[in-house]
Amino acid sequence: MVVAELDERIIGYLHPSLCYRLFDGGSSAWIEDVFVLKKYRGYRVGTRLMEFAKEIAKKRGT
Repeated sequence: MVVAELDERIIGYLHPSLCYRLFDGGSSAWIEDVFVLKKYRGYRVGTRLMEFAKEIAKKRGT
């Protein structure tokens, strides 16, 4: 789980999943869920969460 915080308050989250495939040794990544409080939508919070998750996936070889 990845969270976005502002002033020590969670304003959004993203739940990424990584899966290692046994049949070919590869891996896959996908987003299970993403949410940003309505008040903070339009400020690229969700975009930043997605970018962070993408970097995690790249580091893990997906």
